[in-house]
Amino acid sequence: MAEFVFIDAPHELPFIYQTPMCGLNANCASSLPPSPPPPLGIARRSLHDGPFDPLQYQQQTDGYDISLSHLKNVFSQEGPFDGILGFSQGAAMAALVSAQQEKLKGEMDFKFVVLCSGLRSG
Repeated sequence: MAEFVFIDAPHELPFIYQTPMCGLNANCASSLPPSPPPPLGIARRSLHDGPFDPLQYQQQTDGYDISLSHLKNVFSQEGPFDGILGFSQGAAMAALVSAQQEKLKGEMDFKFVVLCSGLRSG
């Protein structure tokens, strides 16, 4: 039997709109016109909105220290935990926490990490 504790980030990342990069090839302009940034709130995309660059948030680290502090508080108040499961941006955060497991020993102890639909962090 497993018990899950669901944690939301203590803040929301601001939406960043960037036209996708094509790498080093300068002649790779999309045949689709660039779409304007969506209105504030929940950003929904359809296949017709044009290209999407999933790596555009890769260098954004705003709020990392606040998020890590929040996770430490959850571990101390609701732990111990056997593992961490992270999805999407949560998977990126779980990977960063896992990479610092030795440094966080005693504050955030866990035996395994499951990463789902994550992205590479900067």
